Parts: sequence; structure tokens; C-alpha cells
Amino acid sequence: MASIGSFRDFIAEHAGILILSPFWALVPALLACVLYARFGTPRLLAAAALWIAYIPYELSMLAGIFCQAECRPRVDLLPAYGILWAVTLVAFGEVVIIAVHDLWLQTRPAAAQQSPLLARQRTRPVGASPGTLDASQRQRPGRPWIG
Repeated sequence: MASIGSFRDFIAEHAGILILSPFWALVPALLACVLYARFGTPRLLAAAALWIAYIPYELSMLAGIFCQAECRPRVDLLPAYGILWAVTLVAFGEVVIIAVHDLWLQTRPAAAQQSPLLARQRTRPVGASPGTLDASQRQRPGRPWIG
């Protein structure tokens, strides 16, 4: 069984990749964008935006713009990493919940008729474009609007 100390050492060794090469932050950002295209949840856009915003911040730290002297330890990363990972985990967790719900509805057709998510589904009136609808009538592509 791994101890807390070994986990902390693992994080300390591998978290430095985002400091030395901030462009690795594009990996979770692009993953969030791809998942947003499929699932359309705004939390994924927030996660992608935060990861993309992290890149110029870290590049400016490496260039010495925000930190003139030796900045060790990087205390500024404690809240930054906490926020980045919390928003990312919540967004990806929401995707898992949506995917599991969709899979459940596919395997149980009778349950799809009684699903509270589908019971509140709103459809666009005939002839209305998405730009002319108020928020209560909009529907995300591929997903029922949950109001």
C-alpha cells in the first residue's frame, strides 16, 4: 500500500512538467474541447479556458515577467492547480454522468419514456431559428435541454 509521502513525492516529480513545458496544458484543454463538441456542457468550456489561460501565465513566469527573483517554492501554484484540477474533474465527471445516463437509456427503452431528463425536454418550434429562442427554448446539439 502506498503511503501519503510516496504519493506526494510522485506529484512533486511529475507536476514539474507543466512548469518546465507549459504547452502540456494543451492536452487537457484539447480533450475538454473535443468532449464539449460531443456533450455540449459549459463546464468543459470553462476547463478548457482555464488550461489555455495557464499557458501564457506559466510562460511569463519562465520569462521572469511576474517573478524577477528565484521563485521557489512556487506558492502561487497551490491555488492555481487546485482550481484547474477541481474544474477539470467536475467537468469530466459531468461527462461521465451524461454518458452513463445515455447508455442506460439505450439499454432500457421503457425507462427512456419515464426519464426525468427527457420528460423536461423542450423542442424548438417549427420554423424558429436557435438565435430567436429564449433560454428556456434552446436545445444543445445532441442533448436534451435540461431546464
